[in-house]
Amino acid sequence: MTPNQLFSPANGLSRSTSVSHGAIARLLQTAEQALERADLKGALENLERAGSLAPATPDILLLLGRAHGLRFDYPLAAAYFEKAVQFSLQKTHTLTKAGANAYTFFNRELAEHYMRRATVQKDATGETWIRLAKFLEGAHRFPESAQCLEQAARLDPASPEIPFVRAKLARHAHHWEEAEKLLRSILPAAGLELRGRCLYELAVVLDRQGRYDDAMATLSDAKTPFQGHRETFRLKRQTLRQPGGWRCCAATPAPARPCWSRYSIRIRISSPRTRPWSSTRRFACPWPRPDRRSRMKRTRRLFS
Repeated sequence: MTPNQLFSPANGLSRSTSVSHGAIARLLQTAEQALERADLKGALENLERAGSLAPATPDILLLLGRAHGLRFDYPLAAAYFEKAVQFSLQKTHTLTKAGANAYTFFNRELAEHYMRRATVQKDATGETWIRLAKFLEGAHRFPESAQCLEQAARLDPASPEIPFVRAKLARHAHHWEEAEKLLRSILPAAGLELRGRCLYELAVVLDRQGRYDDAMATLSDAKTPFQGHRETFRLKRQTLRQPGGWRCCAATPAPARPCWSRYSIRIRISSPRTRPWSSTRRFACPWPRPDRRSRMKRTRRLFS
């Protein structure tokens, strides 16, 4: 987080405060980098230090709520979100960010709670309603999502996200032609990120219509702008696979284990500290713990 973002109107901090501006900004930047590396302990330490310097800063409280939510402490995360809303001067903005942070640790109830509170504010915008519509579409609550889109269209009829969400709703209803028409209408003026999402959705629609060659060509077009980011994605994936990275979103990562084969990983994720269990059978199938060579043979026989 930059100093300009830290001392924005939403945070209620002025540059005349006695706290060290640079110190808080550095602590928040370090905490955000720790969250990217899945280092929850380091992120919490830096956020708590920043919170002690500026206890009424909504962005710090939101990050604290996100970090505790990633540790599955949902009541404490909600308490920090409520504090952030209480101290915020722009409640719609803060409520929207609280809902987005709750969605990052997969608490749908908490995310919907804050998104709906953001929509009832007097200064709610079309983007606020679009966020709720996208959330409801992802939760397969299509009628409610369509109602939110109608409200968003009244507030911001020129937003390109509205036809995009409508195209997704049409795809769920198996209205392939309507979905394709909506998606193609967005492409000429869409930005890079929205264009990629539209092309992926269009590829799904074309595939469901049996136009497989067109679908593959569309997928290729969607991936082309991101070819230069391949090394970045590889480094991030490598970081998350290290012993300090997340293992299935756990707050305390499981110890790293040797990778015997690509099939054995699927088996051992379900029970990393005990005997491996089969993830492809409906009944429990515990194995004895033989030596490594015999274990590899058993794994290959199971999936052969």
